[in-house]
Amino acid sequence: MTSYHGNHGGPGIIKNWSGTIVQNYTSNPAAWWGADSNMAYFGFESITDGTSNTALISEKLLGIAGSASIPATGVAAKRGFFLASYDGAYNTGDGTKAQTALGICKSLPGTTTTTNTYLSGAHYSLSYPWHTSNVAYVHFNTPNGLSCYTSQGDGNPGNPWGGTSAMITATSNHSGGVNVCLADGSVKFIKDSIAATTWWALGSRNGGEIISADAY
Repeated sequence: MTSYHGNHGGPGIIKNWSGTIVQNYTSNPAAWWGADSNMAYFGFESITDGTSNTALISEKLLGIAGSASIPATGVAAKRGFFLASYDGAYNTGDGTKAQTALGICKSLPGTTTTTNTYLSGAHYSLSYPWHTSNVAYVHFNTPNGLSCYTSQGDGNPGNPWGGTSAMITATSNHSGGVNVCLADGSVKFIKDSIAATTWWALGSRNGGEIISADAY
């Protein structure tokens, strides 16, 4: 079963809250981190990368009730969350660090098992703005890859709900990709094979990236 989640942005390690549907800072409910200029609220004028080059929402497979333990090679692995070990410091602007983190997630041993498998889409009606995995996804790991989080870094590390530098990945049961609605209202089928940096650029509303028309 698939739900639709809002675009939280590109890798938080580079620049957090860079997407089109992101948290605003409040003291009630208390945020897990401080105020940030990239947080909501904003309008279309803030999508400086262009509405036809910026994601709005994507498919996201729902979690599994009861938090079943699933190995990374399992059929339902795309529904779970995997604890990895990478430097989760956020807002660093460091693309190399983000690539390193991505490589660690992609190379997790097949015997690694999920944690908190139910979280994707959980408590959806309550929104839970600080719990990325409930209502949002991140342009970090490429479509239909694993969703990883880390116990290192800052911004509430070790948090399977998403934190600041997790890879809450867009997923679907389609063969080879996911449907993504862009900010201009168009829908594109994005292949699993998309280059990571292109996927990151589609997730950023104001990163200044240039995306070729044939890049996805």
